[in-house]
Amino acid sequence: MILGVFKLILTGIFILTIWQFEVFPTQDGPSHIMNAYILSHYDEFKNFFELNNLLLVPNLIYYGFMFLMTKIFHPFLADKIFLTIYILLMVFSFEFLISTINKNNDFLSLFIFPFIFNYNFAKGFYNFIFSVPILFLLIAFYLRNYNKLILLIMSILLYFSHPTSFLIFFIFVLIYNLLYIKEKKFKVIYDLIFLGPVVFLLVLFLNENKGEIIYFQKSFEFNIKSIIIFNDSFEKIISSFLFFIISYLFLWTIYKLIKEKKIDKITINFLIILFICFYMAFFGPEGAFSGGHATSRFNLFTFIFTIIILSFGYYEKFSKNFLSAILILVSFASWYISFNKFLELKPYLEEFMFARFYLKPKTYHIRAIFSQFYDNYRFMPFRHLSCVFLITNESLNLFNYEATTKLFPIKFKNYYNPFNYMDYQAEFKPKYIKLENYPLNINYIIVWDMENRSKNFINKIQKLGYKIKYKSYNGYLIILEKNS
Repeated sequence: MILGVFKLILTGIFILTIWQFEVFPTQDGPSHIMNAYILSHYDEFKNFFELNNLLLVPNLIYYGFMFLMTKIFHPFLADKIFLTIYILLMVFSFEFLISTINKNNDFLSLFIFPFIFNYNFAKGFYNFIFSVPILFLLIAFYLRNYNKLILLIMSILLYFSHPTSFLIFFIFVLIYNLLYIKEKKFKVIYDLIFLGPVVFLLVLFLNENKGEIIYFQKSFEFNIKSIIIFNDSFEKIISSFLFFIISYLFLWTIYKLIKEKKIDKITINFLIILFICFYMAFFGPEGAFSGGHATSRFNLFTFIFTIIILSFGYYEKFSKNFLSAILILVSFASWYISFNKFLELKPYLEEFMFARFYLKPKTYHIRAIFSQFYDNYRFMPFRHLSCVFLITNESLNLFNYEATTKLFPIKFKNYYNPFNYMDYQAEFKPKYIKLENYPLNINYIIVWDMENRSKNFINKIQKLGYKIKYKSYNGYLIILEKNS
């Protein structure tokens, strides 16, 4: 009962954080809002964009949600509803999965709270983060032998959330059937049948999106990447402490299971999944099949599946109460750090959003970001923020990275793709911005500079016929307008 009250309070304060902002400050979130709006009003933009093959676009869950919800709510409100549902699902689905494995260890579901505002969340990978609780539910449904039709629908939903999560579920099912092939011969056939259509879509998607495989060096700090989104010393202490608790409990659980000969086939199944996620997180590529940030996703799953394996252990009443108290304190500390660091951004976000009052409707703009809070944040909250100006005053941000790939619903028509006329690095490095050959008149350039590094850039742009239309009181925000 007391544990349930704390879970309810923690869930509430995490949700409360979302509703403190007009637009919640994640990196890619504003871009998703804009492209969901374009998709919902496609007839207005069909001369500029075209649709990708939606059967081969697994990042659809957010856009489908926004397509429906924006019929009723403002896009900013619908976005916050989506994030609220994500938090509720993370809490419920993880507890449901833990109780499916061992209902006596449901206190371990407290571990999920420090992972709600994880690195992938801060980066704005909305489709992926929503796929995580769907994966929890699907594994739990599968272990509980739910109706195959329900499993098929959930599998389709998971695929259209994110292919990584679906791939993990497919491997889980495959391993399960290999382990139980003698006892459940016909189940293998049934499972392959119900997963077959979705696996076929995944194969088509991978074949369509062959790309360069990218690796990079990983530091020790990367080990706790999932739970570090701010470069805050207190956050690193809490994250390192959590890392130690999980590691210690995992080693102790495995030791006890081996000693007591209690490692069954389900435990082996989860251990194999954990090993795959661990390998991909620390030794796998950062990017493949035209996508990126693979290691951060597998890093999160490494933590999650390690915690799931803890549920196979046995805990005395004192241990449960002691661990519950620690996890509640860690969860509150994790929330407190996130809440305050996000709130620190609020005045800057409001200043940036003030630009909307100076952009005329039916115009085009790009942004030049010189300050990204690299010292304090591991994500870039201003990188795509001007995307939402399409909703507030119909000014389209041409630096739309989603529309340059096959991974999202829409893409630029080739003629209007700005990165056919300038280096793609212009999207995050203003020195590569070149306007001379672009076929449309770019009406505005929004400059965000907290470090006084944009002077030469502004001088260069002014020589191309732009003038300063607005400069904020502290000079961080500068709007350059094309002369008529």
